[in-house]
Amino acid sequence: MHRSWFVSGILMLCTATGWAAETDTYNRVSFKAEAQIEVQQDLMVAVLSAQREGRRADHLAHEVNQMIQRAVAQVKQHSRIKVRTLSYQTYPIHDKKRTARWRVHQSLRLESRDSQLLGSVLGQLQSELQLQSLDYRVSPTQQQQHQSALTRAALENFQQRAFEITRALGMQRYQLVRINVNGGGQGFAPRPLRRERMMLAAADAAPVTLEAGTQRLSVAVNGEIELFSK
Repeated sequence: MHRSWFVSGILMLCTATGWAAETDTYNRVSFKAEAQIEVQQDLMVAVLSAQREGRRADHLAHEVNQMIQRAVAQVKQHSRIKVRTLSYQTYPIHDKKRTARWRVHQSLRLESRDSQLLGSVLGQLQSELQLQSLDYRVSPTQQQQHQSALTRAALENFQQRAFEITRALGMQRYQLVRINVNGGGQGFAPRPLRRERMMLAAADAAPVTLEAGTQRLSVAVNGEIELFSK
């Protein structure tokens, strides 16, 4: 008899739990709101490289190292340009299953918010180095300046839409169930760097033509609300 009562109690508990689970998802709506702004891309990023090919890998490495060291020393004369070296590679080039020669390659990354200065320095460096890419992005400083305002605007848009959904569905009020602001407050989704057209410098170290353009920053708010008729 005691066992029968215990089983009955479990069944009642399970039924009550199932009913509670159903009510937890009753009249719930998930949606997204967003705030955006178009800003000028103020950070220029250039990648240059030094490369040599030949039969003596050690000689080639010495030449490439010297080229990179000269470039770094030249760039460091300008405090408004940040410089760092990238990947260094030495690999064989085969000819009919034997090593015919070697190739040594190293890249250099420059970034600056001074486009005129960077263009001038790039023109000078191209007497020895090859300009692989010239990219543009919004600087972290400018992102931080806009992030707070965009977050507030996105939350206000979310709240406004919540009121509109509540009224459109004939309900009286809503309660916030969950909300996520763009993955923990980072504020800006990663965006690929925008590669613009560029004019390679001639042998007389002519300045590089730069065109920064704009980029759209955004903050998204995803959330869920529960609607009530009273």
